[in-house]
This record gives sequence, C-alpha cells and structure tokens, in this order.
Amino acid sequence: RIEEEHRMAVTLHHNAMSTCSQKVRLALEEKGVVWTSAELNLIAREHKAPEYLKVNANGVVPTLQVDDQIITESSIINEYINDAFSGAALMPVNALERARARSWIKQVDDGVHSACGILTYATVMRAVMMSLPRDAVLADIAKTPDPHARAVRESLFEHGVDAAEFGGALDTLLDYMAAMNNALASTICLAGDGFSLADCCALPYVLRFEHMGLSRIWSDGRRPHLHRWLRDVQARPSFELAVDKWMPAQALGMFAMAGEQIAAKLN
Repeated sequence: RIEEEHRMAVTLHHNAMSTCSQKVRLALEEKGVVWTSAELNLIAREHKAPEYLKVNANGVVPTLQVDDQIITESSIINEYINDAFSGAALMPVNALERARARSWIKQVDDGVHSACGILTYATVMRAVMMSLPRDAVLADIAKTPDPHARAVRESLFEHGVDAAEFGGALDTLLDYMAAMNNALASTICLAGDGFSLADCCALPYVLRFEHMGLSRIWSDGRRPHLHRWLRDVQARPSFELAVDKWMPAQALGMFAMAGEQIAAKLN
C-alpha cells in the first residue's frame, strides 16, 4: 500500500482561508500525505473560471485530485483520505465514538458551515464588495441560481451584521461551540480521546472566531474545555503545516477588522 501511495499524484485545489480547505489540509498532514497545492483566489473568483469548473462543476473549494480521479465535498474528501492512505487512523475504532465523530461532522454540513459563511459574507466579503460599483455587485448576486441563497446574499450586502439572517447564524455557531465545550469536559478530543476527522472538521469554525479577535468567548473562562482543546490542536505538528503556514497577513488583518463589527453582538 505504501508503494502505491508513493506513485499517486495528489493535488489539492484549495484556498488558504477557506474553512473546508483547512479541514482537508489538516487531514492530509495528519496522514502524512505528500500533496501538491493548486491554490485559488476566491476574491478574484478563480473558482468560477471555466478551467476550474471542468474540475469541480459546482465551482467551490476544495477539490482533491488523485491521479485522474476527482473527489469533491470536503467531508467526503476527508473520509477518502482516511481510507486511502496509511498513517494514523482519523476515525475511532469504537462504533459509538465513530457515530459521535460523524455527528459532529454532520452538524457542520447541516448548518454550521452555512452559518459561518453568513458571518464571513456579512463582514469580510461585504467590506470588499462595498469598494466595488453597487450595480456590478448586485448584478453578480443576481446570478446566484438558488433563490433563497440569492436573497440572503442581497440582504447581507445591504445590511451587513444588521441583516435579519445574521443573528441566527451567530447563534448557530455559538451553540455549536457550547456543545463542543460540554462534550470536551469528559474527553480529550471530540469523538473520544483520539484526534479524529471530527476535530479536523470543527477546528476551522472555532479558528474563524480567533482570527476575528473574538476568542474571549472561551478565554474568559466561559468555555474552558473548548479553550484547552483549541490549544491542544494548535500544538499538533499538522496545524503549522495545514493552517499557520498558509495564513496571509493581509487576510488576517481583514478578518480582525471584520470581527470588530461582531464583538458588540456577543454576550
């Protein structure tokens, strides 16, 4: 199996700040996979370019390319990485713990990820769009195929953190982190005592708050177990390789400024 892996050409189409890209990079580094980076600039809309749409018809990141095979959807990509490559197992052996891991991942797929998208769109992306001609921005939003998604984006562009959708999204993220804190009171990691795909999946959403300067929601003592878990994950070698080394200073500055808009809405 190891010899087969050495012959595989593994390419990840990704973005530095993308939450889904971060969780896949974590899985790759935890497994020790040798991979090639194909980074996309989302603000420049490189993910919507015709060349990339041939790779991923949905025009989203990340996409994993293994030889001539394409795997999309970050949770599925991470399952593939765990199954296809040797190295430390990223899913528990115990059936109950495996179910717990999948439950944490499902919560992200079912709502946490979209809530984080609203948080980011209302602050960071809106700041970028406000510097562009209004008619051009609205015309671009009008191209969004799904009517609900189109209405949400227009609302976030017009009202930012005061948009009706923002409060619910923020609550979804805070509830998820509160649940994490409760679970971590009795385990080292989310699914048990071993680092798993659940931890890879959850990290980027907690990290988004840290990048926005909002870490007081755990550093003030309200979520001590979440705080401990975050520091443990950041101390893993994979964190430097999968997250820290990719963080552009300009983007981090934008996220920090965006967080100032959210701070007043936190209890």
